[in-house]
Amino acid sequence: MSAHFTIGIEEEFQMVDRSTGQLCPHIHTILEKGALYFGEKIKPEMMQSAVEITTDVCPNIAAVRLELQSLRATLAQLVAEDGIALISAGTHPDAHWGEQLTVPNPRYIEIEEELQDIVRAILIFSMQVHIGIEDLGSRREIHYLRMLLEDPRGTGADRQLAVYRETGSMHAVTQYLMQQTMEGITKTEEIVS
Repeated sequence: MSAHFTIGIEEEFQMVDRSTGQLCPHIHTILEKGALYFGEKIKPEMMQSAVEITTDVCPNIAAVRLELQSLRATLAQLVAEDGIALISAGTHPDAHWGEQLTVPNPRYIEIEEELQDIVRAILIFSMQVHIGIEDLGSRREIHYLRMLLEDPRGTGADRQLAVYRETGSMHAVTQYLMQQTMEGITKTEEIVS
């Protein structure tokens, strides 16, 4: 199949204290430290415990994987210098939204004023995969793209629930998420090497 698409990724990470696993409002420090390495590819999210990295628009999956691996590894290294770890998961296992600090961004302030607790309570982190398709092409080509984006092991929530059921500990779930995030960075490095 000849791929006639482009791909770009935005990935949001939770920043947690390495020793406690609790969300850590570290965005201002990491933006300052990361500006030299990331330029416009690092951004704040609404909560000060979140950081987003973005890839360029890439010509194929191999290119976006290489760039994402490099961005993730650099970000992990920068936050580790401050005793912080990254978690790549939809939400934190036991953080309470009411304890989180928001970023004083005019856009976020406007959204918060309009939606109030609805937006404050949404303590979520995501990855967005943007696909640019030159021509929608055949069902087979579209199915191929969909397959690339599916995880055969189930959702991240399924795996987190399994850890909680096995241990009965939210701290164990946080430790699992930190481990999986670092393993994902390491495995990507191995694939690329």
